[in-house]
Amino acid sequence: MLARSCRSLIRPTVAVVRNNDEEIATQALECLGFMIYHPSIVAEIAADDVKFVLDSLAKLITTTKMKSVCNFGVWCISIQQLSTPLLAAPFHSLLLAIVHAIDNPISSLSTTFEAIQAVIAYMGSFSI
Repeated sequence: MLARSCRSLIRPTVAVVRNNDEEIATQALECLGFMIYHPSIVAEIAADDVKFVLDSLAKLITTTKMKSVCNFGVWCISIQQLSTPLLAAPFHSLLLAIVHAIDNPISSLSTTFEAIQAVIAYMGSFSI
């Protein structure tokens, strides 16, 4: 049922991710991470929604001042199970977001750890 409903849930979830309340934003990121991780849900997400999600994550990671929001944003990238063709379009912006997290402007070791995991997962998608 969740997989069938994901098309109507993706954009509102991304909107909540932008919430100024850190707890609300991180809970929304956990939901978003689950949606882009679970194979039966991923299969139902439209390509334009994937682009929207990935562009939003890249922007969020590079602009947020909240440690846990940055951390969960990078975590979403590290656990995603999206197909390689869908990951190719936002390659540059996601790579910049991951590098931003590795640079660790928020001084969070967990964010650096998640960013390294994201490098492994995201770059591994391209079999470099």
